[in-house]
Amino acid sequence: MSKGVLIFAQVGDFDYISLAEISAKRVKQYLNLPVSIVTNKNYQNNTNIFDKVITNSTKLTQKRILHDGNLSNTIEWINFDRSDCYDLSPYDETIVIDADYLISSDHLLNCFKFNRDFLIFNDHFYLHNDIYAKEFEFINDSGISFYWATVFYFKKTIYTRILFNFIKYLRENWEYFSLLYNIKDRKFRNDFAFSIAISILSLHIPSNLFGFIPGKLFYSIDKDTLLQSKDNELVFYLLDSNSCVKLKGTDVHVMNKNSILRCFDE
Repeated sequence: MSKGVLIFAQVGDFDYISLAEISAKRVKQYLNLPVSIVTNKNYQNNTNIFDKVITNSTKLTQKRILHDGNLSNTIEWINFDRSDCYDLSPYDETIVIDADYLISSDHLLNCFKFNRDFLIFNDHFYLHNDIYAKEFEFINDSGISFYWATVFYFKKTIYTRILFNFIKYLRENWEYFSLLYNIKDRKFRNDFAFSIAISILSLHIPSNLFGFIPGKLFYSIDKDTLLQSKDNELVFYLLDSNSCVKLKGTDVHVMNKNSILRCFDE
């Protein structure tokens, strides 16, 4: 069975393609897997960073605030097609990662060892301490568990097709479902849509088909700054605690996307 990694890089007001190139190089370095990109731009794969370039355009956009340390600006954000990955992926088994997820280990290769159709992160840890734990425990006051669409694994089966089709249905009717589940921010979020779909379908699909990626999803918020990258070491400045943290051999979701571009442009 073919195995690979899929990265979405839909370009609005931010250069997600450059971000995806950085991420893809680290995937090949630490996971030694083929990587494909999904983008809405006419991308010329001159450096052969990606094994496949998949064009998938959408007219759906929304606005979001993008922080860069103390600075912030409002950008056009295109992030609606994550649920299309079943149809778009060229692989039988796929790991989907955000373009701002930096791989520094071979940890995600463990996904292929589990007899599961779908794996996702539920547990998480902020780099200084888990001061944001409550925010990422549940998507609402009703107690639906928060799942991170930042990284997930799936095998192409009838059950995962049902899952992704249901997530598409949630996306297409998000105004209704955001009201139904009392989600305060009405913007569509993949994390919320995946969380609702898993919560509902896990009651009707054999439980051994869904599972968790082992370990925790490490993350820094967009007010933090990636200062340095050397091999599998990453150094961050954390604004709230006014401190620096060095990680070695740890995969991290780096929400300050501009700091990634600056760090790897040096």
